[in-house]
Amino acid sequence: MVTWLAALVLAQEGRDSRDGLSAAQIVGMGYSAWYESYMKTRDENTMTMVEASITYRDALQEVNDEAIRRLPVAQGDALFALRTDLESITVNTTTVGSYLSGGGTIWSLITAANTVESEVFIQQTIQGTALPQKPQSEVWTKFRELRDNVSSKSEPEDRQGSKQGAEVALRNLSETIQRTAGRVMNQPRSHRERIFAKFYSLLDSGSM
Repeated sequence: MVTWLAALVLAQEGRDSRDGLSAAQIVGMGYSAWYESYMKTRDENTMTMVEASITYRDALQEVNDEAIRRLPVAQGDALFALRTDLESITVNTTTVGSYLSGGGTIWSLITAANTVESEVFIQQTIQGTALPQKPQSEVWTKFRELRDNVSSKSEPEDRQGSKQGAEVALRNLSETIQRTAGRVMNQPRSHRERIFAKFYSLLDSGSM
């Protein structure tokens, strides 16, 4: 069985396959149209589904980077830092969620989808799109839920060490939330709570 991490690694190796399209052309299609186009010449399976998402994410990241470079330096640096934090939340939430659910290839799809959603969030932030908001307290509530679920879960004999990995991921999540909260504490509340809402959404994907 291909793990979610292995699937992502393999997807990264093939991510330059853009069917002759530029990053701007792929993003211009939108994710759904790009996905349909990608699958027309491929068998639809976990691997190709992950590849389609990662390829779209990479194209969108290129387009976003061009837009960020046109912004004031401080604003651009904040967006690059936010992207790093979103990536950390995604990877560590996947580790926790995979442990709680017993693993499976579904996590490669969840992770790929979350990477796309995170880069879309960067795009929407650049564009000033109105987005859902949540207070920081709700993020911590969701974090504690994941932490308590990991703490109470018994580790099967054939998965010794997995719980330790989940606990490390939880510490990474806590550090990322705190780091981001400190960086945006002087920003308008609406800006802070848009970020917290995205964090909440990513953490919630680990609760399945």
